[in-house]
Amino acid sequence: MSTSLKFTVYLLLFIFVLFFLIPVFLPSEISVSANKEIKAPVSVVFSELNSIKKRQVWTPFKSDSATTEIFTGPMEGTGAISKLQRHDTLIRELTIIKSIPDSLIEYELTFNKGQRGAVETFKITGDSLKTNVLWEMNIVNLHYPFGRWLGLVMKSSMKPVLKKGLDNLTKITVKNDSVN
Repeated sequence: MSTSLKFTVYLLLFIFVLFFLIPVFLPSEISVSANKEIKAPVSVVFSELNSIKKRQVWTPFKSDSATTEIFTGPMEGTGAISKLQRHDTLIRELTIIKSIPDSLIEYELTFNKGQRGAVETFKITGDSLKTNVLWEMNIVNLHYPFGRWLGLVMKSSMKPVLKKGLDNLTKITVKNDSVN
């Protein structure tokens, strides 16, 4: 076997081993967060965040035209559920699992096989003039090895997505507050 062929085989073997070895040390969960001050009362911002149906207007996670969104349970508060389906197959389910008026909302995201994918927490503080919103997303069950590599990329790529969602939320809440 020629030297260059040996080198190529060893290099490929080394890369292959690294591809499977590095994820052993990567976490199976990641957390991402973004925050924003919104010039609207806490009650207005909370109303937008606490409604599973209103969420589809400001969320940066848009569904495509081949999917159907079904709402069950109450339309707001604990127990409100949004199911995204494609051809009668459940893609994801989003549930408000905790709602504390004007201070905290938690969503749980599960995927098609009932596998928990993320918990989103919105922490809200403020007064009648402005609201601070902290959006935390804890992404769980990152499987070895591909999910862990994906988690490495998601840690940096999700922050701008959350910021975009908060910017969308700001536009809507400021507009809704000026109507009231």
